[in-house]
Amino acid sequence: MIRIVLLLVLAAQCVFCACPNGWKEFKGYCYGFYPEKVNWLVASASCNLYGGRLPEIDSEQRDQWLLAELTALKFGETWAGGSARLHVGKWEWVPSLRDFSRHSHWNAGEPNNVANNEYCLEINQSPAKGWNDKACTEERQFICERRVDA
Repeated sequence: MIRIVLLLVLAAQCVFCACPNGWKEFKGYCYGFYPEKVNWLVASASCNLYGGRLPEIDSEQRDQWLLAELTALKFGETWAGGSARLHVGKWEWVPSLRDFSRHSHWNAGEPNNVANNEYCLEINQSPAKGWNDKACTEERQFICERRVDA
């Protein structure tokens, strides 16, 4: 009888889990942090496989929370969902295509599009914590985001 009750309790916990195992919840979204380094397109496709996307950082609160999580995990430069690939010079969140009008956190002098090939957004951990434009072919760690109810 105790085994059945224990089994039901464990099963009920999984039914009511807001986020997949190993993901963290913040303000209605689940976040998965992936240490393997891949290019921006592979990161985006990987998030899609998990039912999510690279994160849209639309507020100071979300930005600071993500920075704190990346610091705690000792992540370096990390892909987020911003890109200027579709409309060169216009930064948008992919796949929603919302612009950065609600929030941005570019490091000083960024975006600078060095060598005319920096069209993807990375969260930079050093020396300044903020955003940087980077060549999409570079390999970085990445974050996936999906709604809690997804």
